[in-house]
Amino acid sequence: MNSRIPQSVIFVSREDDPGVLGLAAGFLCADGGCGDCYDCRRARAGTHPDLKIISVPEGKAEIPVDSVREMIRDASEYPAVSRASVFLVKDADCLNPSAQNALLKIIEEPPEYCRFILQTESPGRLLPTVRSRCAMLRGNAADFAAKTAQPNEKLAESLAALCSGGKKADMLALSFEVEKLPRSELAAFIALVREKAAELLVRRVIKNADCSRLSALISSCGECEELLSGGAGTRHIAARLSVI
Repeated sequence: MNSRIPQSVIFVSREDDPGVLGLAAGFLCADGGCGDCYDCRRARAGTHPDLKIISVPEGKAEIPVDSVREMIRDASEYPAVSRASVFLVKDADCLNPSAQNALLKIIEEPPEYCRFILQTESPGRLLPTVRSRCAMLRGNAADFAAKTAQPNEKLAESLAALCSGGKKADMLALSFEVEKLPRSELAAFIALVREKAAELLVRRVIKNADCSRLSALISSCGECEELLSGGAGTRHIAARLSVI
């Protein structure tokens, strides 16, 4: 499997969106989701032996930390029949805070053969530390935009797109917009930029396109978080994010 494709993905969709299991099939199938093989058929039916589905327990309102700990133990075992072990967390926004914190290390440094899909209609309810460690993909339903939009999401999306293949003049203009952000919003904005860059990175890897600028932007996001914690101002952060 291509190691540049993020192993941890937030999939924004309704629970019954077939695209969720389609993504799992793509991870399991040797051809990336052919649709006809054993892996694809069993994954789309939700019965593949290497697909583990975690959801809110019956009669409960949230996914407890014990469910995540069990998933982490299962992740230590190699896949039974496929090239990967895929863990799908349905309604991931129902993970309680302890469960989300327990997820952090495994989604940041997963075993090479593991893939994690966090399905949710409300990604904003996930901790920023969880969101920053995942690529974000969206289902096809048109009504998701209103539910999942965050205040500076459009700006972050534009910045990542320009970094992927834009002009310096356009990036300079966008940098001025970033400078207008209140400092209190910078941490969340940096996380959004990382999410958008990771999403574009997945698409470009699949197309075998150049990913160097997007990879550099993702690295810059980590540097900006350190700069921000060290007291750097908005202008400094904007300049660091806007280099292409």
